[in-house]
Amino acid sequence: MLKQIILTAVIIFGSQFLANAAQVDKMRERMVFHIIARQDNDGDGKISRSEFKWRSLVFDKLDVNKDGYLDKPELLAAKRMPKVPKGTEVYSNIVYANIDGKALKLDIYVPQNSTASPLLIWIHGGGWKTGSKEHVNRAFISLTQHGFAVASIDYSLLGLPGMLKIIHECKGAVRFLRANAKKYGIDATKIGVGGGSAGGHLAMLLGTSGGIPELEGTIGGNLEQSSKVQAVVDLFGPSDFTAMSGIIKKRHKHQSSALAKLLSPATHVGWNDPPLLIYHGSDDRTVPVEQGVIIDRKYREAKLESTLHIIDGAGHGFKRNELPIDKLSAEMNTFFTRYLKNKK
Repeated sequence: MLKQIILTAVIIFGSQFLANAAQVDKMRERMVFHIIARQDNDGDGKISRSEFKWRSLVFDKLDVNKDGYLDKPELLAAKRMPKVPKGTEVYSNIVYANIDGKALKLDIYVPQNSTASPLLIWIHGGGWKTGSKEHVNRAFISLTQHGFAVASIDYSLLGLPGMLKIIHECKGAVRFLRANAKKYGIDATKIGVGGGSAGGHLAMLLGTSGGIPELEGTIGGNLEQSSKVQAVVDLFGPSDFTAMSGIIKKRHKHQSSALAKLLSPATHVGWNDPPLLIYHGSDDRTVPVEQGVIIDRKYREAKLESTLHIIDGAGHGFKRNELPIDKLSAEMNTFFTRYLKNKK
């Protein structure tokens, strides 16, 4: 039975397209509960080395704090780890800021022996209220095989009302990564960002709001560092909340039009904004495809570089037959190589 549970989990967790972040977290919780219930013979809520039914090498890998026990947080973290490409060094749970006693963390995936790799930052989706840094897009993390470092960040899950604080956190993460670039083998002058859905919105807002004090904040410090990024990939994220006023008013009646405008990436499009690559489903009912069209048009009007791919028949998120992972990976690699590696 345990093997069936694990196999089912692998099938579910292997694809970011089959379930949303909240559903996946609940599945993981149930799976870990079953693992502990079946192996915790003495009922202390943990699994000791002698109780562990798999190989000792697996136990050693999962026992992060090396206390000789596997507890729920360690098992949850292990099951959340994304599939890491071969030849990649992983720096996990790095604290980039502390807010009200809560640590905000990020993970970094770096090609082995890297001394100055361009950095790509992934921002997870989930409606600004669910998800975690472990939810890294598979096509995005595969870019470590092409000489890019990849970071994935956590942020406070505050929903739409907390977006101002969330973008401050994202900018704090960028500044932290710049300040510590040498330590992790990163080129601080070449940073790209990508995200899906809510993460796509945050990625675009990072791209268009450089130098705007209201959106900068001071979270995490490192204020001598810039939070600007040099290239942006958006997967079906909202770009203009003022054009989604019906949805905003229906779900968040307290959200002011002034704040909606401030938090809209399209509001801030200017002459020196970074290149933008957009993917959006033609039949997206959560974030209408017009959201991709709006910011693409704004970019073109400002004579900036933007590419919009409308995926015919796709909804909010792409099935593998709509946008294969290999295709997305190849196109993102071409984009980031052009604007981060080849740009002097």
